[in-house]
Amino acid sequence: MRICVAGFAPRDTSGRNTKEQKASVLNHTGLYSLCRNPLYLGNFLMMLSPIILLGNWLFIVIFALSFWLYYERIIFAEESFLRAKFGQAYIDWTMHTPPFFPKLKGYVPNNIPFSLRSMIKREYHSFFGLAASLFVFHYVAVALVCWLHGWKFPKPDDILTWLFGISAIFYILVRILVKTTKIFVVDGR
Repeated sequence: MRICVAGFAPRDTSGRNTKEQKASVLNHTGLYSLCRNPLYLGNFLMMLSPIILLGNWLFIVIFALSFWLYYERIIFAEESFLRAKFGQAYIDWTMHTPPFFPKLKGYVPNNIPFSLRSMIKREYHSFFGLAASLFVFHYVAVALVCWLHGWKFPKPDDILTWLFGISAIFYILVRILVKTTKIFVVDGR
């Protein structure tokens, strides 16, 4: 989900804004035509993955409630900003687009083509975060099960270790290229 949003997003939208809200245009096509916050839905699904690995429904419920409490405030701040900036156009869009759970009809295709370079530039942090969290949560779950049953902790799974190593190398390489070159710069993105 995050890949689709990031690959189609125009400049100054759908970003990691930590200091102030910004938006040069109102996103209302692509996944934004199905829900107003597809990046946050993508975050929820990515963060839910390692929680599911723990195999405890109570952790899932606690995570979902914590996620909602945290992101509800972010969404409120963003929606106040967008309402002030785009006025009636924003209000009209919100009237037929749900905030979080996507509607299943009314998809409006993106008006700009997908950009792999822009997507990588925007999402390399997410790729590594997901890979690292799945790796760590897998071993936490294995350790917990072994501890509860009094079993010996098994040798680390080679394929998971290799996949984590490859994702770490990818992250470092892309981070260096993003910071030192213009390889991932795309006009209008």
